[in-house]
Amino acid sequence: MFTLLGNGILIDPFNNKVIDNGGILYNEEGTILGIDTTDNLRKKVFELTKDEKKLYLKIFDVKGKTILPGMVCAHHHFYSSFARGLGIKNYNPKNFVQILDQLWWKLDNKLSKEEIYYSAIVALIDCLRRGVTTVIDHHESQSCQIGSLEQIKKAVDIVGLRASLCLGVSDRYGNGIEGLKESEDFISNLRGSIFNIKEKSVYDKRISAGGIINAMLGLHASFTVEDKTLKEVAKLKEKYNVGVHAHCGEDLSDEEECIKKYGIRVVERFNNYGLLGNKTILAHCVHIDEKEMKILSDTKTNVVVNPESNMNNAVGCADVLKMLDYGINVGLGTDAMSSDMLSTARTLFLMQRHIKQNSTIGFVESVDMLFKNNTKIVENIFGKEYNKFKVGEYLDAVVFNYIPPTPVTENNFYGHLLYGVLYSSVDTVIVNGKILLKEGQVENFSEKDILKESRVVAEKFWEKF
Repeated sequence: MFTLLGNGILIDPFNNKVIDNGGILYNEEGTILGIDTTDNLRKKVFELTKDEKKLYLKIFDVKGKTILPGMVCAHHHFYSSFARGLGIKNYNPKNFVQILDQLWWKLDNKLSKEEIYYSAIVALIDCLRRGVTTVIDHHESQSCQIGSLEQIKKAVDIVGLRASLCLGVSDRYGNGIEGLKESEDFISNLRGSIFNIKEKSVYDKRISAGGIINAMLGLHASFTVEDKTLKEVAKLKEKYNVGVHAHCGEDLSDEEECIKKYGIRVVERFNNYGLLGNKTILAHCVHIDEKEMKILSDTKTNVVVNPESNMNNAVGCADVLKMLDYGINVGLGTDAMSSDMLSTARTLFLMQRHIKQNSTIGFVESVDMLFKNNTKIVENIFGKEYNKFKVGEYLDAVVFNYIPPTPVTENNFYGHLLYGVLYSSVDTVIVNGKILLKEGQVENFSEKDILKESRVVAEKFWEKF
């Protein structure tokens, strides 16, 4: 059996290619067999089955809509889902630390396992509906750390996206050791159940079943983590050969506290403990200096900027273009402001232009960060390429309800992405060759029931405030 996802405008940002009336041919295992015009792919099926008496070909006609590779959100916070509409008494922050203290730390210190699960699954559904097929999450639940990552994993398994999970270890409530235990237990159990499978055929079947989960070591931020905890994280990083996912220089106070307490800046402190490298993600980096950029470049550490969140918290604007000049792999995340990566990319270049008062910068970089740099981060973390249209790889694809009113070419598709596709809805999502969303409908579970249950859980959670 072959499936032909065809009759669409196929945009391949990795190879700077646009195929009119394009499509993708893939097999039952979800492996891509061809990327070409729909007519040429039909001919290819006949070539592949020339010795067969019967031809099994399923046509998925997208009727002129736009086909894109699945997108990556490189920094998310599923746990924040129940903040939507939440009212908090005496909430009147004057700075970033007060925002954390009055909202986010209060929220993550009240979460239960049930609330963690529903926070995760509704965020994952939102990712699915925005065309995000791979998401890198950073969890916080100081009141409920043990078993928290397993709750998120359960949600990921149901929705079927690819995800990298971690728990943001912090000493702000004296629970750093507990957080480290949860992190190690989760990584160890995950390695045993998924990654230590000897037979490659079994491993491949597990992947193609829909979604694959990876793990990182999470840290909240330098200003809430003591030296003893950093030492233990460094040991675990070496033991399991994983990266660290931490906030860095989101607000100026993070850098100021580090200089005051340790006499060095945040990136230097992390580097001194051996936490940097190509598997590590430092989120935000709004207030790092050029010395820190040089360290990040030398260690090949990934940076993920979150422009909408930074504007919302009024913490400043990361100097993305300078980081790119240093050769840093800078990707994009939402920091849970949304799960809309195209909107995030557009916000990034508009923000850069506004801050630098230059209307000619940032446009190309924003799209490249979304597709090329984010995908490089995934490759670094998972050790395998995903989210690319590449023969021999599993298919991750998104069909948008966007039928272009003007020609789409290799020279203008960035404009179509950020001024056209951005405003359209997602029609279909395929992950590892498995259809998770088809013509606007979730395929494998009742979205309506989950959202109904989530509202009940959220209302009870709000009573804690």
